[in-house]
Amino acid sequence: MVSSGSKAIIGNVNINKTRQGDIKNSDTAYARDDTSLYTWGLAGYMNVDNAYRLVGQMAWSERDNDESTDEIRQRGWAKKGLGFAGNLAVQTIPKNYQGFSYILFNSWDEIGRTSITPQLEYWFGGGLRAWVSWTWEEEADDITRVEFQWDF
Repeated sequence: MVSSGSKAIIGNVNINKTRQGDIKNSDTAYARDDTSLYTWGLAGYMNVDNAYRLVGQMAWSERDNDESTDEIRQRGWAKKGLGFAGNLAVQTIPKNYQGFSYILFNSWDEIGRTSITPQLEYWFGGGLRAWVSWTWEEEADDITRVEFQWDF
């Protein structure tokens, strides 16, 4: 899955089975088409002096040559894979894991193209974080988020 603005784009969809309600092999509202279609991915991060974190991810799945990215974006699904996607981020890590953290994400994928997200987080300690972010999207509406996460 990739997103275009606030819209999720799902790959490997059999729309005929979906319309018949046969989604037993899926984790979404869409029936999956090909059990041998894989998404290959690589992700990693590196902490620098426990003050910064550099993050990188990339993924690839084979797209159907008959579908344009505009068509996929408009429908919200693709017959096969979603092509290439990748992102890079740099984050500050607050001292003692409490306080403000700043993150800058830069993403690119074949469907939504480029997006840039500055994010301001506050780490409360005990695995609880809250943040506000704004995402500029090349091919979709921009998004503002206010979220929290509790890791326990």
